[in-house]
Amino acid sequence: KTPFLQSLRESLHCKPLWQLIGMTFFLLVGSASIGGLGQYVNFYYVCQGDLAQGAVIAGWKSTVVIATGFISIPLLTWCSERYDKRVIVLAMLTFTILGHLSNYVLMTPEHPYLQIVSGVVEAVAVSAIWMFMPAMKADVADWDESQTSRRREGSLNSFYSWFVKAALVLSLPLGGVSLELSGFDAKLDTQDAAAVERMFVIYLWLPVVFWVVAVVFAWFYPLGRVRAAEVRALLEQRRGRI
Repeated sequence: KTPFLQSLRESLHCKPLWQLIGMTFFLLVGSASIGGLGQYVNFYYVCQGDLAQGAVIAGWKSTVVIATGFISIPLLTWCSERYDKRVIVLAMLTFTILGHLSNYVLMTPEHPYLQIVSGVVEAVAVSAIWMFMPAMKADVADWDESQTSRRREGSLNSFYSWFVKAALVLSLPLGGVSLELSGFDAKLDTQDAAAVERMFVIYLWLPVVFWVVAVVFAWFYPLGRVRAAEVRALLEQRRGRI
């Protein structure tokens, strides 16, 4: 058995794990921090206070997004067999940013249903990210074994999962603070136009800041397909195939 402090110290020194944590952490904070805010933007910016219309659009958007995620799985599987996981994650993070920024044009009171299009774009990208990031943990475990001579998937995954939970916890108050900063007043039946505009600006740009940081971590992630294969070959030469 490996002592807890030793395991913690070894995980702290696993550089590729930190890159993967950075990608996941900032992706999650960016996405979750506007989860609730997006509904307010839909209701008060796009539908201009028509809660019934906003609820219908939100229902359709959720349905289409979930269906798109399932439909995209065969395409993403095909990509996984042909391209580097790091390259795909980089591309999908960029795709997520561009898809979200398209809300500048698609979230409009004149055509409220167009916002579903941006949801479809983001759904494909997020599905890809959550397919490939867990797979990247296997490459990290191989790299870690090359340094420690032990298989430590459990310790590495526990360390990684702590930061996933931390990102979700951090994003909850961040969403509330963002709504407060916009000037939204729940006591008012009709919101101030300036407050609604600020709400939309925060919704549009806040996640982009976090996602750009995630892109930076992905850019410097060291275990591309070639390097991961080299590490695996080294391990198999050292202790044989498992």
